[in-house]
Amino acid sequence: MKSTTALRALAAAAVMACVSVPASAAYQVLDGWQITVPGFAHGSPATDTYTNIGHLVLGGGTATVSQQVNGSGNVFTGAQFSETGMINSIAYVNENCVGNCDNGVQKIFGVGPDGQAYTLELAFSNVSGFVDSLIGSGFHYTFLTGGYSLIAIVNGVSTTVAGGSIIGLGGDTNTTNVIGGTTGSSTVLANVANQLFGFDVADSTGTSLSAGFASGQYLLQATTTNTLNGGSVVGGGCTFDGGATFVPCVNVQVTSEGALNVVKKLPEPGSLALIGLALAGAGAARRRKTQA
Repeated sequence: MKSTTALRALAAAAVMACVSVPASAAYQVLDGWQITVPGFAHGSPATDTYTNIGHLVLGGGTATVSQQVNGSGNVFTGAQFSETGMINSIAYVNENCVGNCDNGVQKIFGVGPDGQAYTLELAFSNVSGFVDSLIGSGFHYTFLTGGYSLIAIVNGVSTTVAGGSIIGLGGDTNTTNVIGGTTGSSTVLANVANQLFGFDVADSTGTSLSAGFASGQYLLQATTTNTLNGGSVVGGGCTFDGGATFVPCVNVQVTSEGALNVVKKLPEPGSLALIGLALAGAGAARRRKTQA
């Protein structure tokens, strides 16, 4: 009898969860996570762990965007782009707010013997996507693919500590010229396919998330605002899709700043509904068996 009641409760909870979780809430920002990186405290091969992190602070670095445009020099729905560049992090903000709202004093990882701040560099290449809609005088765009490396720079020595792929999301801009306009913004999701040289990310209890990253349960999320530094029309065209060349296009330089979070993938609403139905069915089957 107690088992039947429990099954009913689980089924009801799963169905209610399906109702209460909006379709857009596919990812949840992790609170108070930890990061272990090589040699940040003293420039040695040893590793150092930083705890209770709200997010890493992103800033500096430059990206080059090649953007397909029409004869008037403006983007259009379906226009493609590619992006290569880097963005740095030398600081983090401690956890002080549930979700993506942490603020306060930035803490640097440290300063090396060379007097330079220890740096995590997010270097990305062959990031590509397309414009999916025009919005007023601007447009919205979607990322399709790309790769990145996370590089630790300690005392002038660069060491790749992690890497993976860009797997989605996008951004918007208020200019019809290029991706990453003066007040443009981007949100990028990336998996962590490999971790090297003692690099690790853990939850607030210190439990490693390596297996969760490998399975896609956890992802990195970079949210930035982007500033256009200038650009030029490329008369010879830009190449996308592994060889197709488009004319005309624009090459621009963009700088970005923002935050790097760890996010957890939530069950899809449809999956929750199936769980609820399965549990409800299990409860019904058990009742029939008991009555028999």
